[in-house]
Amino acid sequence: MHKNSSLMLLLVIVWCLPCVVRAGDGFTQQDREMLIQLNIKVHELEKRVDQRLDQVDKRFLELRADMDKRFEQVDKRFEQVDNKLGDMFQLIVGILATFGGIVAVTISFALWDRRTMIRPFEDKVKKVEEKIAGNKKQIKSLIEAMRELASSNPKVAEVLRSFSLF
Repeated sequence: MHKNSSLMLLLVIVWCLPCVVRAGDGFTQQDREMLIQLNIKVHELEKRVDQRLDQVDKRFLELRADMDKRFEQVDKRFEQVDNKLGDMFQLIVGILATFGGIVAVTISFALWDRRTMIRPFEDKVKKVEEKIAGNKKQIKSLIEAMRELASSNPKVAEVLRSFSLF
């Protein structure tokens, strides 16, 4: 790389050397024409650079427009996914509400059924308890009578002792 730069420097010096030799004569018409041509070439080069920069700007604008479109598409997709998630959430809430309703109805039915089944038994138990309450006096009287009988009869006394009634 160093050899190339020294070679370039040598070429530039060799090319400029005749110009330095002629410069001693002064500024000539040919020098003026060369400056004009150089000026024209520089303006053409500036135009080309400006055109290239304009093309690059257009490409950047196109890329930006394309990116904006893509971002809009991504935003729409996110909105669609968000809407689907909202719909799924509503569906889950509906399912849970339905399940809760079914459980409440089932428990209510079980309690109602249990009460309607137990009511006849409760009625029978109340009747039996009333009969027992009514018979309690008679049973006490019967036990007192058996105790009196046991005082005169040893067999009856032995039976009452075996049942812990004497």
